[in-house]
Amino acid sequence: MESLIMKKLLVVTALLLYSAEWNLNAQRVIWQDDFETSKGWSEFEDEDGKAVVRDGMLIIKSNEGWSYISRCKTNLDGNKNFTISVEVNAKDGIEKDRYVGIIFDFNDRKNYKVFYIEKDMVRFAECRDGVIVRDEKDVLKKQKKDKKNRDKSISLTFEVQKKGQSAMFIVNEEEALEMDGIEVKSNRIGFLVSGNQEVSFDNVKIVQ
Repeated sequence: MESLIMKKLLVVTALLLYSAEWNLNAQRVIWQDDFETSKGWSEFEDEDGKAVVRDGMLIIKSNEGWSYISRCKTNLDGNKNFTISVEVNAKDGIEKDRYVGIIFDFNDRKNYKVFYIEKDMVRFAECRDGVIVRDEKDVLKKQKKDKKNRDKSISLTFEVQKKGQSAMFIVNEEEALEMDGIEVKSNRIGFLVSGNQEVSFDNVKIVQ
């Protein structure tokens, strides 16, 4: 009887260890960047704006009426579940006509998917051959703050979690917008900044 109990305990222990190891492997960080050096992010600087890796951050500045994207190749496998996370700091806050977003499945400037925020709205867009074929939006859940401070620098965390054919946009650990029918074929990711503002990005991680 004791022998049978011991065998059962050993089997249960083995299963728990296997499960813990599987979960650990499934959630490991496969790619990250703290911007101490550039890992191949697209950089530029002109009179209309800039995207530069400087002072341990990726800084994107866009003048009014212009949208800028900086992108980078990673080892992400779009056929598997993944989470992309980044720390964001908007120097002048995010008001109307100012967009900040996280791009995934980036092929070129005419083909990509992006989750982004504008003031109190959260949005998703899919661009194919230069045409927006999907455009969804919802109200962004956020804490109320004093109007006197609304134009000051704000810090955010963005996450894109893909599970199966669904992708969830998470802002400051709050689920903001979920999209179905999502396919990811490219391993390039990026960031979008539009409107007259300067935004910095840091500590990008991909968990898979």
